[in-house]
Amino acid sequence: IKTGDILTHVNNKLVLGKDSEGQQRALRILKEEGNIRPLSLSFTEPYLIRKKFEKPRNGIADVGGPGELKLKEVNKRIHVASFENVNGTAESGGVLIGDHLIFINGLPVGAGCALVGQHKPPELSEVYEMLQSSQNYPAALTFARPKKENANRWSTTGKSNFSAESAETICVTADSFEQIGCVFESAWNLDIILTDLFAVPGTLQLAMKRHLGKNETPKLAIESINGQFVPSYATESIVMNAINRSWHSDGRVELVFCDDEQKEWVHRLR
Repeated sequence: IKTGDILTHVNNKLVLGKDSEGQQRALRILKEEGNIRPLSLSFTEPYLIRKKFEKPRNGIADVGGPGELKLKEVNKRIHVASFENVNGTAESGGVLIGDHLIFINGLPVGAGCALVGQHKPPELSEVYEMLQSSQNYPAALTFARPKKENANRWSTTGKSNFSAESAETICVTADSFEQIGCVFESAWNLDIILTDLFAVPGTLQLAMKRHLGKNETPKLAIESINGQFVPSYATESIVMNAINRSWHSDGRVELVFCDDEQKEWVHRLR
C-alpha cells in the first residue's frame, strides 16, 4: 500500500462512487463494521497522477524540460507518446570531449592533484565511485580544457604537454550522476579525460520513472495544466504551448496525468 492508493472495498463491499459518494459509503461501513475482525480493506493504484515539475535552482544545470514530451492525440485526449532523452549536464554546460576532469566538489582528481601538490591521483574506479555516490550531490564538477596547440588532447595512452595550470576551466553543477552524461577514461598519468558524451533522461522523465512501467512507454493522458482542465478540442500544439509558457515564465508547471486504462478498470469494479 502506498500514499495515494484508492480504497475500493471494505469487507468486500464496493466503496467507489462519484463526487463524495464513495467516501461517505466507506466511512459508514467503517463506522458500522470497523470493530469486527477480521477487517478486509482492498486498495488499487490511482489513475490520476499529479506532478509538479520545477527548473533546478542554485546554479544546477537545467537538464530537459517540456521538450522531453512527445505528445499524440488519442480519442480526443492528448497523450504522452514517449519521452526524449536530452543533453546531459556536462554537454549543456559547454564541456567537450577531450576535456579533463580536475575537481569534484573541490576535491582534486586527475590533473587537479598536481595543482594542489597531491602526488597520487585517485584511480578511475575511485573517481566513478565519487561520481556515483548520491551523498555528493548536488555536485560541482570542474573541467580543464587543454590549449588548442596541444595536438594530443584526446590521448589516454601517449604522453602530452597538458598543464592544468594554464588550461581554461569550466565548472558545471549536477543534481545526480544519471544526468551528467559523460564517459571518462584514465590516461597513463591517471589524468581523467572525457572521451564521450551521451543523452540522458531529463527532469520530467526521471520524475515520472515510477509511473512509466517496465517498457518505459507511458500510457498517460494530460488531464490538466496548472489546475486548468484540458478540453477535448485541445490539440498537441495547444497543450505543448501552454506547458512551455508556464515553464519559461514561472520556472515550473503542474500537470495531472490520467491513466485511462487504469481508470476504466477501476470503474468496472463491482
